[in-house]
Amino acid sequence: MMKGLPAYDWWQSPPDEVLLKAHVFNVTNSEDFMRGRNDKLIIKEVGPYIFREKLYHTNVTFNDNGTLTYTATRKVIFLPEMNTLSLNETIIAPNLAVLAASSYLYDAPFITKMAFNMILNRFNSEPFVPISVYDYFWNFTDPVLKVGRSVAPSLVPAENMGILNQIYQDFTDVVTVYVGVKSGPRNFFKITKYNGNNGLNAWENKTCDSVQGSSEGVSYHQNVYKNDTIKYLRKTICRALPLYYSEEIQMYGMTGYKFDLPNNSFARPDNPDEECYRDPAYPILPSGLSDVSPCYFNLPIASSFPHLMYADPILTKNLEGLAPDWDKHGSAAIIEPNSGVPFTAWARSQSNIYMHSMSGFPRLKKFSNMAIPMFWLEYVSIIMRTIIYITT
Repeated sequence: MMKGLPAYDWWQSPPDEVLLKAHVFNVTNSEDFMRGRNDKLIIKEVGPYIFREKLYHTNVTFNDNGTLTYTATRKVIFLPEMNTLSLNETIIAPNLAVLAASSYLYDAPFITKMAFNMILNRFNSEPFVPISVYDYFWNFTDPVLKVGRSVAPSLVPAENMGILNQIYQDFTDVVTVYVGVKSGPRNFFKITKYNGNNGLNAWENKTCDSVQGSSEGVSYHQNVYKNDTIKYLRKTICRALPLYYSEEIQMYGMTGYKFDLPNNSFARPDNPDEECYRDPAYPILPSGLSDVSPCYFNLPIASSFPHLMYADPILTKNLEGLAPDWDKHGSAAIIEPNSGVPFTAWARSQSNIYMHSMSGFPRLKKFSNMAIPMFWLEYVSIIMRTIIYITT
């Protein structure tokens, strides 16, 4: 990797080959559910809404120890020409201001819960709100957020809780990777530092917190073997996830190795002592949910496969409308093994509000120990096609 070479130019300004496909969940029976006429929350997937994710690599420094440090910034651009759905469409969505904040306060003193109930009643804030898809993505506000932020800033980190706004408003990180001869091709472009640290500073267990040896997904190490564990880092899921070899696939006249995200990626470990992706302040979540609260202001947010695929049935017993399907909801990368560059890759995950015991919140008691799907994101990249085009 040297300045002036095609590979460097391609990496510094990656081509527009990453699409973000966002899917939201519309609650179709919110009134019946709240009034007790239906014990199940009926949700309907709406999407995809298609964006281009732009990745910028700036402040590039070649270090004396054979590493490369750079600033990675991600932004998204809506693509009207690729969308059949309107961002102006209205959906009924979970109200983060009510549900996430209430769940956050599950073990708060009675007086705190009483005060929060008074705020909810004062502003007639409901658990579900009609909102345009655009505002759900970029401008989700509620009077409760403004009042809460003035009273308890640590509880309300922002007045705008738009889901894509929260992800992309500050999606900038300083990354250090191996590129030198000393580290060898098997370590090429593996992360060694992330914002100056060995890990995300999210988890107490340093082994689990570490992102060393993982990749952002633009390129993996060279000389990929079938028995390798490929580690993919995406900050939105608050950890690096492993991918394992599944099969050979022919693409563009070349052989690619397909690596899949395993079915147990969000499962609880068999040995409770190995449980480390969790905030000790919260109870252990049911299998199929992965705590990401440390990366989201300690709010009770959990990641999963889309449509709660492979999750404990207890999470879906009060939900109707989910249709998990590996072909639609799994994640994988097809990698050219010599260079480590992906032919293509797709990464999919869902964000859910996890409701702890709602004791002390009479209106919300029926949400106790329930996972409420908010949205799921799909990142699709076709990288090798562009490299072939550039070099031919």
